[in-house]
Amino acid sequence: MMSAEVDRLDAEIARLREDIDWCDARIVEHLGEIEALQFRRDLDAQELSYNEMWREDAERREQESVESS
Repeated sequence: MMSAEVDRLDAEIARLREDIDWCDARIVEHLGEIEALQFRRDLDAQELSYNEMWREDAERREQESVESS
């Protein structure tokens, strides 16, 4: 009887370890997705910053052109 209970508990522990491994793999996947999203967000912010600088530079050059005319 005791051996059957030990075997059952060992099987349950093995199943739980598999569940934990599966969960760990999903966490790693999602962390990778989060990092990719953060990287993309940072690139988008940098692009917006550059676009703003280019727009300001174009406006400045246009203003200088108008003033020198």
